[in-house]
Amino acid sequence: MLDKKEVKMLKERTKRIILFSVFVGVFCFSNSVYAEEGGLGRATMRFLVDAAQEVGHRVDAMADRTVEYFEARQAARQKVEAKQAEEIKALEDHIRGREESGLCVSDTDRDKLNRAKDELERHKKQSEELAQKAVNFSAKAADAGIEVSKNLGMAAGDVIRAQGEKATKIGMAEAAAREQGMASIAKVKEWLRWVKDPQNIIPVAAVTVASIGATYVLYQGIKISSNYIESHLDQPTLVRVSSRLSMRERIKQLFGAQEITSRMSDIIIEPKTWEQLLDVAEETKKAKEFGDNLMNVMFYGPPGTGKTMFAKELALHSGLDFAMMSGADFSQFDEGKDIQELHKLFDWAEKSKKGLVIFVDEAEVFLADRGAASTDTRSKRLTDAFLSRVEKPTSKNLMFVFATNHPEVIDKAVLSRIGRQIKFDIPAITERTKILDLYFKKLFESSGVVVDDSVLEDIDRFGKQMDGFSPRQIETTVELIIKAARYKTDGVVTSGVAEKIINWKVDELKEQLQRNTVSAA
Repeated sequence: MLDKKEVKMLKERTKRIILFSVFVGVFCFSNSVYAEEGGLGRATMRFLVDAAQEVGHRVDAMADRTVEYFEARQAARQKVEAKQAEEIKALEDHIRGREESGLCVSDTDRDKLNRAKDELERHKKQSEELAQKAVNFSAKAADAGIEVSKNLGMAAGDVIRAQGEKATKIGMAEAAAREQGMASIAKVKEWLRWVKDPQNIIPVAAVTVASIGATYVLYQGIKISSNYIESHLDQPTLVRVSSRLSMRERIKQLFGAQEITSRMSDIIIEPKTWEQLLDVAEETKKAKEFGDNLMNVMFYGPPGTGKTMFAKELALHSGLDFAMMSGADFSQFDEGKDIQELHKLFDWAEKSKKGLVIFVDEAEVFLADRGAASTDTRSKRLTDAFLSRVEKPTSKNLMFVFATNHPEVIDKAVLSRIGRQIKFDIPAITERTKILDLYFKKLFESSGVVVDDSVLEDIDRFGKQMDGFSPRQIETTVELIIKAARYKTDGVVTSGVAEKIINWKVDELKEQLQRNTVSAA
């Protein structure tokens, strides 16, 4: 049987052929009708011939890619089958050796041998089905190409016949067009003679100056209007990512909006923390629905634990716009300019019609405690400017989600403007195992590699090994395993490949912790 990814790929390729055929059919029908009234002829026929050739090329290319894909899948399966055959031979040799030596053969060994043989037969049957699927699909693709090309040829014939019947009318239309062109040329010559007449120099100069002046005024008006629109609608420099659309993106949206899907199910956190986060999500959503004030929150904990991801999902779940900034970005501005950019951010945020969630990463960088000796004058002024725009923990149309790895250095006045503080911690073994399982299935499904069953059987063991890993580090490790499988083992992920990469990452984490300990000392 084909797996989900294979079925999806075949559907997508078949859909492209069908959509292209429908487009060509509609074009042929509309132009055939128009040709009967003296419209397109040669151009339509050229298009039909080119379209027939294009369909042929696409069908051939799709068939080639399909065969290559199935061959790659088949090769991967053959490697797995070869490995299973070796295991069966080893088991048979072991059992035969014990029988020849007069030793007892355990039922466990015999059951293991039978299971291995059944598994090998299952793989061989799937390989046969896969090969037959490739043959059937290639044949269907060829039949579809022949049928479309035949229809295109018939449509081309209809257009040529209709065009031949209307050749006389086209000739008459061309003659009329030539007469109109000659009349236009005569009017242009008459206008040039008037311009060249010395007696008309003053009117000509007046018209020229007026035209130049009107063009200049129009140019300046467009420039001023554009600057005004950009300054009031486009996002400020501080905003790194935003779901609010700029003027350019609004124009692009006219040609089709891209659907945004929720990833809330990908967030795996310790149950007590998850319960708090769900409360925040529901409270924010209800506040938006009832028109109540939105409450500021702070997420703190080690990096890579899901703070940014949840902030985005919070905005999507609540029906609010989302914007992301970092406290470190203020360093790019000169002193004084940074405060101007902060006010621009607030002015832009207050114009959101849906309401806005602003995620502030590295909040401690520009909202540090003003009473600490390490806080410089510039940071103090930035904090003062921020507090002048945020007077309390709630706001009608604006919600701040602060993220920090060092909550202890945040200014006390800023903390008084935060309604809830939630800790994101390094996942325990239960959560690590779930995250590892999620990323294995999700990333392997999208990468096209073949996963040996032993990998999923060892998930719990891998989860224990990765003590201290954040969700981001787990995802990075899985991506490295995929690359190793794709580049070094011909697309087959085994437990040995996975364990090798995980051991490397475990050693890296230990060395990093040792360096941090030495640095702190």
